[in-house]
Amino acid sequence: MWISGLRTWRLGPRRASLIGASALALLGVLVSLLSPWSAGAAANEHGWRTVARGLDNPRGLAFLSRGRLAVAEAGHAGPVCLGPGECAGLTGQVTMIKTRSGRHIALATALPSFSGPFGAFGLGGLAVRRGELYAVVGLNPQSFGDPAADCQGQPDVAACVATVTAVQRGSGLLSRVRSLRADRGLEPVASVGRFDFDYAAAHPDPGNPEYAPGDANPFGLAAGPSGGFYVVDAASNTLDFVSRRGDISVLAFVPDPPHHEPIYDAAPTCAARTPNGDVYVGTESNTLWRWDGSHLRQILAGGKVGQVVGCVADRRGNV
Repeated sequence: MWISGLRTWRLGPRRASLIGASALALLGVLVSLLSPWSAGAAANEHGWRTVARGLDNPRGLAFLSRGRLAVAEAGHAGPVCLGPGECAGLTGQVTMIKTRSGRHIALATALPSFSGPFGAFGLGGLAVRRGELYAVVGLNPQSFGDPAADCQGQPDVAACVATVTAVQRGSGLLSRVRSLRADRGLEPVASVGRFDFDYAAAHPDPGNPEYAPGDANPFGLAAGPSGGFYVVDAASNTLDFVSRRGDISVLAFVPDPPHHEPIYDAAPTCAARTPNGDVYVGTESNTLWRWDGSHLRQILAGGKVGQVVGCVADRRGNV
């Protein structure tokens, strides 16, 4: 299913300050939480206003200056199918939207997009640091094997190899968006997917067969201290820190939910850093965690929060 709309939603005065979204479309809630210019955009106290249409599986959001919004579009895979429901393409892109007019400007196009049983994999989180925009692409290069071998039997083997190779090379990368004015592509910072896959292979989770021989899907992104970034990986179930030089370290492992319910593993999806330096991690397994710089502690679970696919912190420390 393609999710193509983006909306704002204004919170009423009695709404709780902790929000867990249950569908990717609800990432639009974040627009009204942090942006002063969106406060008057709603049609009424609890109304919605469509900000942009025609988006291709939108995921992460990030605010830019002058009322602009960056959106990570995971894309819709492509015409090269390696198996039933497993298709690859270069349909992902980072888009800037002028929220007052709804105008789209592509900032980075032809990014990896791969379909699977849970929808399209590709671009996930966005983050802004000192006026520059960063993006993370999911999956990992190890998952693709040898493109030449995978493409045997395809109608156009050369085109298949070129597409799969490009998807493989771009998977799992944390990158800087080169321009906020035009499509000048991405500048790689770190290969997080490759690192997390190797970490998962070296640290097997005995209760999770999906971990073997390794797995990685970096998804959530937040700016961190000293020019670095926090990345959460929904497949290796890790909270990583990437330094400004591209060095990667695992800060914490998010454990599987008890009895593997409501889903089999933790599947952390987002990170939000509060002004005091704490990092909150939301999961699709209905939990919220806090990293205080040395320990990861569970904050909410047991029906108090749903499947979290996006999170953000405001200047007062609300999440």
